[in-house]
Order: sequence, then C-alpha cells, then structure tokens
Amino acid sequence: MTVNLAEIDRGAVALVGGKGANLGDLARAGFPVPKGFVLTTRAYALAAEAAGVDPARPSEAADRLRAAPMPDAIANAARKAYAALGSGRVAVRSSATAEDLPGASFAGQQDSYLDVSGE
Repeated sequence: MTVNLAEIDRGAVALVGGKGANLGDLARAGFPVPKGFVLTTRAYALAAEAAGVDPARPSEAADRLRAAPMPDAIANAARKAYAALGSGRVAVRSSATAEDLPGASFAGQQDSYLDVSGE
C-alpha cells in the first residue's frame, strides 16, 4: 500500500505517479529530498472498490471516495509509514499516474497540504 521514497525510481510511475517517481529518483540520486512515502495505486484501487466506484462513471468517483470511510488496510499502512518518518511536520501531495502529459496538464487541480502533523 505504501512505498518509501528512497525505494522509488522513474520506472514506478504506474504505481506511485509522476511526482512520486520523480521525488524517488531525486532521493536515490543523492539530492536533499525529505523522507517520505507514497500511497500506491493499489491503495486507490482498494479505496475505489470499497466506495463502490464504477469505472464506467468516473465523474462520480471523487464524491463516492469522499463519502466512504477509508479502508482500515490503507489507514493502517499510512499510519505505519507516517510514524516511521518521526515526529516532524510533513507535506501531503497528490501524484497522478497521468499528470502533465504532452496533451494534458493537471496542474492546480489536486490539493496539497503543508505543515501537517499528527493523524
């Protein structure tokens, strides 16, 4: 459900999204990237299934996901990965598997949260 940034490379875009893959590449190359983790597309698939998201009706996905409780497996994996980071504050960022394609950009369409601490 989660992958540590230090274990990610560009080949993992389908699993962790473009931003996650790029941050992983930078970390592996020795650039100063804060410790972090990514919730994978497996976590999304589990959440979508639990929320009853119909792949044929993508316009309803966000509402269904917001209305449904997060599956325990995802919450527990995220808590464990977050605890492994220590007690500092974190940024919570989106990372789509199809962002910033040559014919489409999703800049500004997904939320980011900075200076987050605790559950």
